[in-house]
Amino acid sequence: MPVNLLNEGDLNKYLTKMIYADGEVPHWVSDKSSESQANLQSPDWVKEHRDEVVKAILLQYFKKRIRMYFHSDSNASFLKPVSTKKPGLPEWCYYADYGSVFRFDGTKVPRYLQDEIAEIRDYLYAMADKYVVDTAGLAKKTEKVSKIRLDYLKSSNEYASFDMVLAAAKLWHEKLAVKGKRTRKDEEFYKKSLEGTEFIMELPNNTFAYRLLTPKALDFESDNMGHCVGRGYYDEDVKNGITEIYSIRDERGEPHITFEIRKNNKHDEPGYIEQCKGKENKRPVDKYVPAIIELIHKYKWNTNDCRDLNGIFLSINNEIYAIKDLIDGKIKLPNVIDNSIDLSGIDLKKLPDFSNCVVNGNFNCSNNQLTSLEGAPQKVVGYFDCSGNQLTSLKGAPYEVGGLFNCSGNQLTSLEGAPKEVGGLFNCSGNQLTSLDGRPKASKYVFDNNPLQRCGNERE
Repeated sequence: MPVNLLNEGDLNKYLTKMIYADGEVPHWVSDKSSESQANLQSPDWVKEHRDEVVKAILLQYFKKRIRMYFHSDSNASFLKPVSTKKPGLPEWCYYADYGSVFRFDGTKVPRYLQDEIAEIRDYLYAMADKYVVDTAGLAKKTEKVSKIRLDYLKSSNEYASFDMVLAAAKLWHEKLAVKGKRTRKDEEFYKKSLEGTEFIMELPNNTFAYRLLTPKALDFESDNMGHCVGRGYYDEDVKNGITEIYSIRDERGEPHITFEIRKNNKHDEPGYIEQCKGKENKRPVDKYVPAIIELIHKYKWNTNDCRDLNGIFLSINNEIYAIKDLIDGKIKLPNVIDNSIDLSGIDLKKLPDFSNCVVNGNFNCSNNQLTSLEGAPQKVVGYFDCSGNQLTSLKGAPYEVGGLFNCSGNQLTSLEGAPKEVGGLFNCSGNQLTSLDGRPKASKYVFDNNPLQRCGNERE
């Protein structure tokens, strides 16, 4: 049953020292003046006095909820019965029930209870601190007054009893312990990730580039990427400078992209990308594409022969661009492109906009899911291959193609939109053509496997 304390002030001092080690409470905590209230409504003042505000919230809770707990058990070791027959007591004691007046002795509070109260204090400090930061931050953002309530914890049903708040505090501490172990594990992992590496540069999306210099570094990369760059396979080539291995990693040191760079005979020239692998030798995921581009820009590596980059990048006039950015229209293409463009077999549903471009090479967009050639270059000096798609029309095709034009294996029903002139073979076999109207001027034609009425040879 609840007890009456003869020395309530001593209990309050005990609880206060649990929060303020020196027992001194800032004057404004009990000050109800308009100035104190104005201070609490100022986000800047609250931010500057954040610890004081949090402790003031905590003190209100302790003096109500924790104080109630100390009053709850008459058999507690820290409560000593006081005889109400003893003279000189406050008058109220003589009207109290027998055995209900006690004296609090803070030296008799058991160690386990001190530890539990400390757990509760640390937990509630964190909860109150978050409340203060969030409330003041929102007020600052919205340019309104800071509605800090010093009774925030005291009036919360979530912390209404000692047992409830102790259970929440223990769970919070358990989570902190797990997080601490994870943090220590992360620190060990990060330290290990740096062994045998050379830091190169910071990259987009909180990633970082490292060059791997030792067998230990290669083994770490192999273990965490699930490929064979480690275990001795590349050790000698790396040691002799024939191959350079680079890794793109996150802030934990976790690798996500591995580059194999083969060096040219002239060591002062950039190498070429032999491989660019994601985890388990898979294609790099979109998240790391900006980082890959920036690293390639730094070293000016040759990307033309790296099949791993197909579908991710295009090299245009010695610059590389993410295909996604090209399709989204984020990149303005030059009017003249002096290299070939290979977009084959990458599940494209639409072409990037090359419609204002002349390509002084080949243009290959075969084996995709294109239903239209809108966005194709206006002129291609080499061959143009759009075979193996789902085209029902050639509308959007180049006006002129210098070599082969291959539109076989589509669903064309007419040749409307075909180039006006094709310098090489015009192959539209394997479609649904019922007419050859619109066919271009070409050196040779192949119309096999179309439902055309025979009119002489189908192959001309």
